Amino acid sequence: MTDKSKKIPPLRTDLQLQMIEDGGNQYVLMQDPLGYASESLAVSYNFYVLSQHFNGDTTFAEFEEILKKYGIEGEYSLIFSLIEKLDDAGFLISKKFLERRYKIESEYINSSVRPCVCAGSSYPDNPQELTLALKEFFNTSDKEEIEGNAESIIIPHIDFRIGEDVHKTYAAGYHAIRNTEADLYVILGTSHYANSDFFMLTQKDFDTPLGTVTTDKKVITEMQKYLGDELTIDDFAHKPEHSIELQAVLLKYYFGDRDFNILPILTGSLHEFIMNGNNPESNPRYNNFLDALKRAISDLGRKAVIISSVDFAHIGRKFGDDYDASPKLQDLKIEDKVLIDALNKTDKSAFLNKIKQDKDKYKICGTAPIYAMLHAFEPGNAKFLNYGQWDESDTNSAVSFASLAYYK
Repeated sequence: MTDKSKKIPPLRTDLQLQMIEDGGNQYVLMQDPLGYASESLAVSYNFYVLSQHFNGDTTFAEFEEILKKYGIEGEYSLIFSLIEKLDDAGFLISKKFLERRYKIESEYINSSVRPCVCAGSSYPDNPQELTLALKEFFNTSDKEEIEGNAESIIIPHIDFRIGEDVHKTYAAGYHAIRNTEADLYVILGTSHYANSDFFMLTQKDFDTPLGTVTTDKKVITEMQKYLGDELTIDDFAHKPEHSIELQAVLLKYYFGDRDFNILPILTGSLHEFIMNGNNPESNPRYNNFLDALKRAISDLGRKAVIISSVDFAHIGRKFGDDYDASPKLQDLKIEDKVLIDALNKTDKSAFLNKIKQDKDKYKICGTAPIYAMLHAFEPGNAKFLNYGQWDESDTNSAVSFASLAYYK
């Protein structure tokens, strides 16, 4: 029995919300990218509208009066039980949620390993199943057609479940670094959930179903000598992030017989530079990090390969556009070609200027990692490998992706 004098906790503002349709009815799918909620939940669109009244001050009794104004009567117990289910699952900012979050964060911060969050969804969590899946994954591209000693690659971080087009794009990139003698893979990943600095590190190792991938803590310690307090360790930025996890899984499979480490670096948004017309290197903090990274790699004699884990455009309803993506895919391919041509010429200015000119209307999900790679490591000759688009017709949206390799 619901205590009607209780105040309804507010709905969390850090959830991912997606409109879905089933049987002609509209629902809002609520997902928690930060991993505090115990499950994903779909609620009717009408209920979602009502949830906007959950402000932390409205009691259940007062909410009954609101329901009456909407012409809803006699369904109070059903609606109240749904509110309690949201609270139990971790979607409302209540005492119960704060206790849940504290427990999860405490366990995470005290662990030396970052657990995988995409296992069982983006890829199998069973080691045998994953090994078989990745064998097929990498066979989608003929490695003998690709020169294998690239010093840097641009590859996607899109969901493996998209299918063969994305598998080919990933595989081509990894085939391009198969013959290197790298003992360190510097992964520059897009940060989707945090923006505490231009560059955010973690010292945690990365768990995968195939075993742990070790983070090179000596490089981080060496960087700290140069940067001091300017070095940002943000473990929680890495906790929900897939852009580095997916590469850790692929590296563990592809180079499982080698002794290697990774350096996981999440890159913060360059939005301020895109909008004000300046370039990132105009900021000393930006330059200092990349200088320290290069010096640390050199000081320790690491043989490093740089991986930019990125996707390209995000268009359509799911991403806030007022149009369906499908009719725009050919135009998008033309727009993406301008960026890829700039990357083929290793022209970081042309790459960024195109995005500036467009005010990033295509929502490129790789600007920061790509620009950092081109600016800091000045890669040599480029080779375009593959390009693809994911037309997510269910949401009238699309994502584009590509892979390129850079050689000395």
